[in-house]
Amino acid sequence: MANKIVSWLVLLFGLLEVPWVIYLAFTQEKTVEANHLRLAALGIGLAGGVLCAWAAYALWRRRPAGGALAVGAGTLTLYLGISMTLSPELSASDLTGFTMFMLVAIPGTIAAVLAATYVLRGTAESHRRVIVAAAVVLLLVALAFVGHAVAHAVSPDTMGWLSRARGVVVVLDTGESIGLIGAGIASLRGHARAALVFSVIAATLLTCDAFANVVGAAPGVAAEQAVFYLLVGEIPSIVLCLMVARSAYRKLKPELASSLVSLSAGASSSAPSS
Repeated sequence: MANKIVSWLVLLFGLLEVPWVIYLAFTQEKTVEANHLRLAALGIGLAGGVLCAWAAYALWRRRPAGGALAVGAGTLTLYLGISMTLSPELSASDLTGFTMFMLVAIPGTIAAVLAATYVLRGTAESHRRVIVAAAVVLLLVALAFVGHAVAHAVSPDTMGWLSRARGVVVVLDTGESIGLIGAGIASLRGHARAALVFSVIAATLLTCDAFANVVGAAPGVAAEQAVFYLLVGEIPSIVLCLMVARSAYRKLKPELASSLVSLSAGASSSAPSS
């Protein structure tokens, strides 16, 4: 597990997020200007596609990292679905808003949660079909995100107004706070699975937050504030979360590898012989 200094720092960053979330819940402007929509949508959409495809590949190939990647894919999928639902004015096609949430975010999140649960608990062997189905669903979600990103990239709009910015920001920062606090506490207590899950959740949301803030900020004071928060808050938090995730994964990897090897062996033995 991560050393105590890293664990305490992660917990501290998480606790500092709590008053910030409360502050934003009352002071964040409800409607804000979103700039560079093409770049923001292309970056986040492609990142979601790559992460979901990577998780699908790892699950299909029975890699030990499949569980952690599924956690990241589920986190990003759910967040993007919520953001699209709360941001109908930024739509670039019909596959957005509530439809996007229903057709992509919900199945993708469910598939990722199931796959991550079974892999990290070492019970993937008894849920082979679920793991395979989850991999297929995540691959379809990846293709949907890439298509959505391309639709935004070719859209003529480069600026828009986010009418529910307060809701998006509060949801995002609340998730970050929960992830950081959970990762810190789990790491301090030596709970590797919980530390891995919470640290991946926090790192995923923090990365989305950092990219969206810097790319979407309006020129001037807003852009300067976004860069400041990036340097003093988001980058250090992401690095610390990745350190916790790396330590937890190293501790779990032998156990995960052995359970997935038995899954592979079971699948091979059940295949018809020629």
